[in-house]
Amino acid sequence: MLSGEQIEAWIVGLVIGFAIFGVYFLPTIVAARRGAERTSAIAALNILVGWTFLGWVAAFVWALADRTAPKAQA
Repeated sequence: MLSGEQIEAWIVGLVIGFAIFGVYFLPTIVAARRGAERTSAIAALNILVGWTFLGWVAAFVWALADRTAPKAQA
């Protein structure tokens, strides 16, 4: 059975892991939330070269600068 310290370490590790995961995919999340026209391309860039700092920054800037897709008229 796990001790209290081990459980606490696992919880902290999971929280940190999810935070890192969220920050890593932040460009993709921003592009999707903004409704960017090239969300899939931004996601591909983020996945393929986001592990480099320059690739992550490029994907993030692109996510912020890309035009939003036109909204459908009701």
